[in-house]
Amino acid sequence: MSLSRTSISRLQTCHKDIQAVVLALVPECPFRIQVIEGKRSLERQKELLKIKATKTLDSKHVTGDKPSNAVDLAPIIAGEIHWQKSEFFIDFAKRFLKKAEELHQAGVITSKFRWGGDWNQNGRTDDEKFRDLVHFGRII
Repeated sequence: MSLSRTSISRLQTCHKDIQAVVLALVPECPFRIQVIEGKRSLERQKELLKIKATKTLDSKHVTGDKPSNAVDLAPIIAGEIHWQKSEFFIDFAKRFLKKAEELHQAGVITSKFRWGGDWNQNGRTDDEKFRDLVHFGRII
């Protein structure tokens, strides 16, 4: 599998550790990955807050002149993103977090990550007040 040009362009706005995880994951996934968003402007963050697609203006996507410390990713299965099938996002998150941990343990990246489906990192998705299943952020 490979990333689309649009996804590559969006990924390039992200911290090098995010790029490393995604690029290492792409050939191993049995489906395509779409990079929905990397770096975003404060104006874009305000728009997302207004429509309740985020809960904060203090986002790891909004980083001024530095690369984004977060990325929004989605699995493309059977040619589309299945927004209502949380199991697809949960499976993908497990793959992402496993690959990130492998790269961290190998010393390839310095970052650890938090997934927006399990903010408190207790291994459950059913106890979150706000689930952002596409979000992966560096813990910094």
